[in-house]
Amino acid sequence: MKHTKGNWNLKITDGLIKVRTKTRAICGTFKLREKAVTDAFLGELPPHDRAKAYNDESLANAKLIAAAPDLLKSAMELEALLTINLGNDKLNKLRDTMITQMPELKSVLLKTQTAIKKATE
Repeated sequence: MKHTKGNWNLKITDGLIKVRTKTRAICGTFKLREKAVTDAFLGELPPHDRAKAYNDESLANAKLIAAAPDLLKSAMELEALLTINLGNDKLNKLRDTMITQMPELKSVLLKTQTAIKKATE
């Protein structure tokens, strides 16, 4: 994988939300001050509510970005469990039957494979 190794964490300082490792910044976003909010942000809400909504969304986005390496690793592990040779013909057949007969499981596998591809290609 080509992404930055290590644990990605959030660091919130005055006016900035950052995602970083111990040694490297990954990305960041500015927190909006009420005075900086215009009608272009979040419609007709009062400025305080617009700033709060924007900042809440920025924080949620930063949390999702910080979790990305863990989510990718989990997705790859799930995909491997559902596709690799388990070393036992009966287990392989049971797994393949479950995937064939459970459309939800097949759908999750396809979504997982698509997400992995999106993150790694």
